[in-house]
Amino acid sequence: MAGRRAIPTAIQEAKGAYAKNPGRRNDREPQAEPGWPEIPEAVEGDDLARAKWFETCRILADMKVLTTADSNCIAQLCLAHSQQMRCWEVIKGGNTVFVGRLRPEAKDFHVYADRIIRCSVELGLTPSARTRVKVVKAEEKDDLLEWVSAGSN
Repeated sequence: MAGRRAIPTAIQEAKGAYAKNPGRRNDREPQAEPGWPEIPEAVEGDDLARAKWFETCRILADMKVLTTADSNCIAQLCLAHSQQMRCWEVIKGGNTVFVGRLRPEAKDFHVYADRIIRCSVELGLTPSARTRVKVVKAEEKDDLLEWVSAGSN
């Protein structure tokens, strides 16, 4: 797909993009269900990826942006993290040169780092990406409703 990435309707709404032309609003944009996604088999079988899965899901859940539709992106992040750590184990000895050229693990380390950053941006895990993420505010506490509820018990 060429061109700019599409901006979600919720973000356009918050920016006031539909004030001039409300007919441009996408009323049929799918909404993902909030909650923890099911852990994929590939992640479940890899100890490093599995640990990263639960760490990432906990962070996203705390930010109140975790949905069941995030499974594939989180899995890619976790598997890339696992592979990057395996590359790190090979190159951390300091010998990054292999037969007159850079070790394949050193190159792969940077490839996995790029994948991790891309997935992190998609999930809103980088500082700049968080500026574009909108969180649904929790319902404000209604003192009158609490008082009436407490009196009926």
